[in-house]
Amino acid sequence: MTDKSVITPTKAVMILDDESDIVYIFRKSLELAGYSAFAFTDPFAALEHLEANIERYGLVISDIRMPKMSGVDFASQVRKINPTVSLILMSAFSMKDIAIPQEINVAECLQKPITPNQLKQMVLKYIPLIQLNEP
Repeated sequence: MTDKSVITPTKAVMILDDESDIVYIFRKSLELAGYSAFAFTDPFAALEHLEANIERYGLVISDIRMPKMSGVDFASQVRKINPTVSLILMSAFSMKDIAIPQEINVAECLQKPITPNQLKQMVLKYIPLIQLNEP
């Protein structure tokens, strides 16, 4: 019998963007890389899911400009639910004029577009993949 190596993430990734094509591409890219990823276009549904699965997530990635709730407000709510999860905000617009309160403790702010490879490399900094040997 030979050992099989399985690559598995230590935590899941949440992706929030009001553009469904972006969340689809990000989710699929991360899943193909071995990550467990959950994608949302509605910030309220994302917060509800986070609250019900607090221990599951290691990283939350959110767009900044969305119609129902800003990414900064979303990040503030995430921080209330889970003070230790890593937060990344992204935008297709300049981030120079966006005030992000220090207490939200955002790990990174990224400028769109973000390629699938850039996304995978960025996620790897916050959620390591571990190799398990199965009998």
